[in-house]
Amino acid sequence: MKTCMCVMAMATFAWASVLCAPMVMAADAGKGAGKGEEKAVSAAIELVGDPIVIAGEAPYCAWADLVRLSTNGNLMVVYAAGAGHLKPDLAIHKRISGDDGKTWSEPDTVVPALNKGYSVRDPHVIQLADGTLLLNYFSYPGGPETCRAHVIRSTDNGKTWSKPVTINPGVPFVWMATCGKILALKNGELLLPLYYRLQKKAGTVGVIRSKDKGKTWSGLVSIQENNEDGEMEIAELSDGKLVALIRPSHVAFSKDKGKTWSKPQETVALHAPGLLVDGEQLLMNYRSKGYGFASLGLSFDDGRTWPVTKELLNGGADCAYGAIVRIQPQGAGTYYTAFYAPYKGSVKIVGWYFNVVK
Repeated sequence: MKTCMCVMAMATFAWASVLCAPMVMAADAGKGAGKGEEKAVSAAIELVGDPIVIAGEAPYCAWADLVRLSTNGNLMVVYAAGAGHLKPDLAIHKRISGDDGKTWSEPDTVVPALNKGYSVRDPHVIQLADGTLLLNYFSYPGGPETCRAHVIRSTDNGKTWSKPVTINPGVPFVWMATCGKILALKNGELLLPLYYRLQKKAGTVGVIRSKDKGKTWSGLVSIQENNEDGEMEIAELSDGKLVALIRPSHVAFSKDKGKTWSKPQETVALHAPGLLVDGEQLLMNYRSKGYGFASLGLSFDDGRTWPVTKELLNGGADCAYGAIVRIQPQGAGTYYTAFYAPYKGSVKIVGWYFNVVK
């Protein structure tokens, strides 16, 4: 588990040099990008321009997520900022962009630092149909038994936020964390991806459901057991099926809105996926090669294989954990991704425009 279990063994990191990888065609990128027979795909991910610094107000800015505000079209980014990966001063900040990611406002604090333990971390944000913003994160003030997942809400575009709702799964557990966006289903229900340890069981990956816009949560469903590091994001595909991409290298599906899930199968090695469904294709921001590069991936078979990949910045153990949005209207590129990586002297949140070329 990234910051609730194995994080204690990661007190130091081997920093790698920052570099930009060349464009790779799908026929080459598909080798090793998933299990099973690969088909040649005439497509590539093409980066546009240079990385854009979104946030660098602290020595360590990490774990970014994006949402487009329905009220005004602005982009909001949320992330954690502090002295380092395991530092007690990490707080959750947000910034706003009115020009699709070219420039960003000064930071605002959304969740203040705990100033103990490993503080607050891994924020993700969505906006519901009625305009309500929901932000999920987890806190880690002491040992693993103190690790808890929370949800806060805003009804004024993020100017003010509610007190946190702490997730109680309704069954005895030791710790619980979250590292993925809440998914708003077309039927109005919400699913929150979690990884956790139940009493008398090993680490587990699953989802919990809300039927009242995130005010209460119940109905914990297991997707994968014996996984302490199960950072996961879920998405609703164009055919209504749900897909879950799970660290370190698995994909699972649900045909009944998350009530039951298929047995996870092998896919590309990944840490902390950030997903975007765009028609019949699935895009992902993820850390590739275990501790390696912030990368982009493109799948044409719902995440089973990833024949098109693109390395962004090399960060070793400190990179990726990002998100992708479409540009409206299409400008510098079709898509914009935000993620974290060592860049120009410190660990920053950076953005990058890109296109999918076919």
